[in-house]
Amino acid sequence: MSETTAVPVIVLSRHEDNAEAINRVLRNSGRAAHVLRLDDAGDLAEQLGEASCELLVVFADESENLLITAAAVLEAAGLELPLISCRETVDEGVIADDIGCGAQDAATLERPDRLAAIFDRALRLGRLDRALRGAISSASTYREQLRRVVAGTADAIAHVGEGIVLDANRAWTQQFGFEDESELPGLTFMDLFAPDDQPAIKGALVACAQGRWPPQGIKATGITRHDKPMALLLEMEPASFDEEPCVRVRIPARPEEDDEAIEERLGAALRLDPGTGLYGRLHLLKCLEERLAGDPPAGVQALVLLRLDGFHEVQRQVGTRGLDIVLAGLADLLRDSAKSRDLYGRLGHAEFGALVARGTRRDLKAWATSIIAKVSRTLFEAGGKSISLSVSAGIAVADRRGLDLDVLHAEAEDALQKATELGMAQVGMSSHEEDSTRMEELDQLWVKRIKKALLENRFRLAKQPIASLTGEERDLHDLLVRMIDEQGDEVLPAQFVQAAERNRLIKNIDRWVIGAAFAYCASRPQSTVFVRLSKDTMLDGMLPAWLETRRKNARLPEGVIVFQVAEDVAASHLRQTHEMAARLRKIGFGFSLEGFTGGPVSTQLLAHLPMDYLKIDGSLMQGLAGDEAMQDRVKTIVRDAKAREIVTIAERVEDANTMAVLWQIGVQYIQGYQIREPEVVLAED
Repeated sequence: MSETTAVPVIVLSRHEDNAEAINRVLRNSGRAAHVLRLDDAGDLAEQLGEASCELLVVFADESENLLITAAAVLEAAGLELPLISCRETVDEGVIADDIGCGAQDAATLERPDRLAAIFDRALRLGRLDRALRGAISSASTYREQLRRVVAGTADAIAHVGEGIVLDANRAWTQQFGFEDESELPGLTFMDLFAPDDQPAIKGALVACAQGRWPPQGIKATGITRHDKPMALLLEMEPASFDEEPCVRVRIPARPEEDDEAIEERLGAALRLDPGTGLYGRLHLLKCLEERLAGDPPAGVQALVLLRLDGFHEVQRQVGTRGLDIVLAGLADLLRDSAKSRDLYGRLGHAEFGALVARGTRRDLKAWATSIIAKVSRTLFEAGGKSISLSVSAGIAVADRRGLDLDVLHAEAEDALQKATELGMAQVGMSSHEEDSTRMEELDQLWVKRIKKALLENRFRLAKQPIASLTGEERDLHDLLVRMIDEQGDEVLPAQFVQAAERNRLIKNIDRWVIGAAFAYCASRPQSTVFVRLSKDTMLDGMLPAWLETRRKNARLPEGVIVFQVAEDVAASHLRQTHEMAARLRKIGFGFSLEGFTGGPVSTQLLAHLPMDYLKIDGSLMQGLAGDEAMQDRVKTIVRDAKAREIVTIAERVEDANTMAVLWQIGVQYIQGYQIREPEVVLAED
């Protein structure tokens, strides 16, 4: 078969010969091709957005994670593009592994005939798929009408105005246990939900009514007419009722399952603990070992053990069957508090385990504390009785690859034991630290790697968006640093920054980041960026003069670079921080305090330091949606900041419920995984 139209192909490889070989295979099979070679997966997303592509070929031997990264980019972009792995040698095991990583098939240049056949099949299937989608699109009007009819009868829908239910369909009526649709209009909408969820729902309703709520759902616990709780997902959109603006709230109906979906659900059920619906012990331990074998994610990863206090006394009060109900209720609270990336389940009769990643150690403790507080506030119904419970938590940090699960679990057990010795409803942190000899050995390795990376310019700048909650159109980003190791893989700051601080290399890294920030802003004149200053850099009296010269040479407007200092650094060096902040603002830079906790020291800093922005610590975001006391604390911070005309930014926001509460409180900006993970943008020339 011969084609005259060139097939657009992207080849992910550092070697031009590989791209030429792929072009030759396609040409010899009768297909004209336009082959574009990319050095690494970092350029893939941008290229896919700018140009069409029908085939992606990855030379997977060049980097351990290259194939997985390419598949992740395609998934994130929502592209169903044929992905072919090309290796020096392949066998059945290699093919199966590559397919498991997202490839359609795997082949080698040594068998160009087989490679050509794979390309031919992938291209034909891709074109058939596009043709089918085109046919479906041509009938979009009819399909949309049909979807609305189905959704109208299956989805539970209510219209809400000024906090009052205006109208609800039959599905909503049945969902909440009412007998007739006429019973709902006039009811206070918040009365249909648990008190802990009401601030988030209220914030989302207000934001949606103003057209500023993103198209995503928030989790909530609905309360039926008969006081039975139920886990729900609420979707909101602006609407009108009787020609008046309102908010349409939708609870999506569960779609009908085909045989494959049912089979998958049955398989999942075998992995679950029947009493709680969480992962059972054996499957959880297996998943924990697999997760610990890989590199830890950004932030701080830890194993958290949660155990019911006074187990035997609780069993005596509610009986054996009632105890199962109590434990199921605890599991529901854990499930509601977990993030999508968390791994959690039941480890023992009255013990739960979770491998979680949060921004800092303080965030981890705050998250565990929020669960403990939520349990303490909840009344559990079991055995015909209402009972209050408490749990304690033990936390062991898993900060490096390949940690032994038994060792980590033992550390978490020790931390939990320390917590229970303090009393009920306590949190214990593992005190395990590497001995000084081991620390010195690791530092020696890191010092060499950091120095070499600085010499070879193997640092990269990453940006994380800062999103407005007020609708203001501003391009704000937090700038972060990444190191590229000798194999070309990304190294997160948590792995090398402490060694750099201990060995007086952090100022060199800070200077690199600052220089890269100038280059970034020069190419994006509408952007405002935040750059961290370490303690050593903040205490460097020569820094302002160097910055002033660089800004004048780069001709950057005032305020486009905002330097931020951590609260604990500022508290320990208040005079020096005040002087630095004043000098920076005088020569055309902004100043921000980050990690602001709202404690007594925080109040002193807010009163004494000149600043433009205030970043509220991410530990206050853990469980914020259901913690009234924490909401009051954040409200006080926002009020005091606004009185001084300081812009507030909430750090490490990870879910829509927290975002809705922050909206209601009056926080102006947010950043965190709820917005987007950091992405590498440039290296300094």
